Amino acid sequence: MDEYLIPLSKQELATISCKQCYRINTYHERKTNFGVCVFCGFHNYLPMEERIDLLLDQGSWSEYNYELTPVDRLGFADSKKYCDRIEENIKRTGHNSAVMTGCGTINGIPIQLAIMNFKFMGGSLGSVEGEKITLAIEQAIKSRTGMVIVCASGGARMQESSYSLFQMAKTSAAIKRLSEERLPYISILTNPTTGGVSASFAFLGNIIIAEPKAMIGFTGRRVIEQTIKTKLPVNFQTAEFLMHRGLLDTIVARSKMKEYLFKVLSMFTGAKQQNSLGKQSPQTYPALPAKYTPAETLKIARHPDRPYSLDYIGAILDDGSSFELRGDRHFSNDDAIVTFFGTIDGQKVLIIGEEKGRTFEQKERRHFGMVKPEGFRKALRIAKIAEKFDIPIITLVDTPGAFPGVGAEERGQSEAIAYNLFEFSHIRVPIITIVIGEGGSGGALAIAAANSLALLEHAVFSVISPEGCAAILWEDKSKIELAIKNLKMLSHDLYQQGIADHVIPEPSGGAHANVEIAANTVKQYILNQLACYSQLSTQQIINLRDRRIRNIGR
Repeated sequence: MDEYLIPLSKQELATISCKQCYRINTYHERKTNFGVCVFCGFHNYLPMEERIDLLLDQGSWSEYNYELTPVDRLGFADSKKYCDRIEENIKRTGHNSAVMTGCGTINGIPIQLAIMNFKFMGGSLGSVEGEKITLAIEQAIKSRTGMVIVCASGGARMQESSYSLFQMAKTSAAIKRLSEERLPYISILTNPTTGGVSASFAFLGNIIIAEPKAMIGFTGRRVIEQTIKTKLPVNFQTAEFLMHRGLLDTIVARSKMKEYLFKVLSMFTGAKQQNSLGKQSPQTYPALPAKYTPAETLKIARHPDRPYSLDYIGAILDDGSSFELRGDRHFSNDDAIVTFFGTIDGQKVLIIGEEKGRTFEQKERRHFGMVKPEGFRKALRIAKIAEKFDIPIITLVDTPGAFPGVGAEERGQSEAIAYNLFEFSHIRVPIITIVIGEGGSGGALAIAAANSLALLEHAVFSVISPEGCAAILWEDKSKIELAIKNLKMLSHDLYQQGIADHVIPEPSGGAHANVEIAANTVKQYILNQLACYSQLSTQQIINLRDRRIRNIGR
């Protein structure tokens, strides 16, 4: 019996049992917390009407296609006729199907919204549900608005057989058309999202968000256990499980969902951004006279207090504008690469940074800035999102090199680097690369196929570490300074070679001596570059990058 949508007794009104911890929440607690248990934080079922109140501006919701109702095309009957089940669910829930669609606004931004109702036949995907979702997507295309789908489903509807199955294809094809129109689609996965819904539109979002502890997967847990005769981990098929494996962008608590959606929609909707800085001439950042010996410069580049990517990101992006995306959507999330959308003085950007980590625990988790294949694939996946929505890309290079390991080789380290170089070379938005510390070999180059390449004054960039070079060529690790001299890996070396376009000055003693000044200098460099590239057409941006890379070593 649906305790939310039929008249309740006084006792039922007084208490609601959490589906996770089974502790009692008062009806008032459930209502004011939008179904989130006050004891364990589990996100219990939320009626569609309350979901609308949670996500949309008051009074902005307008439902459409309400009249569409499932029909029994096959004359299906199990313990009862399908047509009777339809009628029972309509009476019990007060809704004609397992999906409600309409339009509304989130802090003034118009969207199309589809919400699945697990209380209607387990939120199963039938012909009407697929049709309503497809019509909503088509309305998003027609109105040039973003699409948000709140998923909650047990999968395809058995009572509609292949009619149901092909709704997966229908909705996926509609999302492909939405994608080709360069309109954003945000998928929100709630408890549960399984079967045919998880294997279609649920996992096709530009951004995929899950509520905490939501059960998400294709095949049911019990079916898997019975098939492979193995007990599965407790957290198997949870949002946290999928997050760790790179399949989600983020997990967002219900109370924060509207705020998060607003950030994302603000970034990905609206007219193509105009440069607010006016027409500018490129500032020159020539090589600076060497202040230190090569060995001293390398020591500064590796200084443990030197600002890393996250330090620059935190200092450069406007307060409250940023959000991080994670995962390669295939295997894992590599913390050695971080990706943040945000604004710099109001200018939209994506920053991709290689991150070493500050504490030992962080260094271990980020494997000292050495990127694995899934990190490179994450960077490319999110760069393609920036390309879709005309957002310039900033990459911050700081790595000893790509991660060396058996797993990395098994998962295609070479392919991941190669494919990044292949794709980054013709991305249709400006790419500005800054080497902030170490630029180690292919691990650095994989995110450095850019329109302009700058090095901080005491940064380095090389085909191999000087220690490795000395060990291989001189068979003597002590000949590091000789290796640095021969590799020509310092900022002024690369500038003179025509590989680096600019050298960004650092505070006296290095960037770590005054992080605020260092970050502000980097910020001003980025703003100047953005202003210059904003005056170019898409084809000019691609041609400039292609020509720059083509001429190296010519």
